[in-house]
Amino acid sequence: MQRWLATVARVAVTDFLDTSTAGSSTGLDKPSGSLTIEADRRTIAPGTTEPKISTDTLTLTIGGAADAGASAVFGSVGSGRIVLLDAHSLLAVSSDAAAFIWPHPLRMRARMWARLRSR
Repeated sequence: MQRWLATVARVAVTDFLDTSTAGSSTGLDKPSGSLTIEADRRTIAPGTTEPKISTDTLTLTIGGAADAGASAVFGSVGSGRIVLLDAHSLLAVSSDAAAFIWPHPLRMRARMWARLRSR
């Protein structure tokens, strides 16, 4: 997962588009893909023993090409902020979990995992 998150972190925003952009021209009305990251946040209030669990979510929606060479694509981050994304940095993000998990999902050698399970 660390390698996958590092790859996602390298997705580059090339322009934050401070000017408005027409919705249909961005391709975000029919996205070509999306990436949603969820993280559980656990907080323990003073005087309690059980954590309060909340989930933080961030979604990156990928739209159409922003230029003729398709070196940039429209994207939407979080609550709908439209940005331009570097298309080449997006190509590095694989949707194949095996590319990031196998062969060492826990970063442990197999015999270490067997030892942990046998206890």
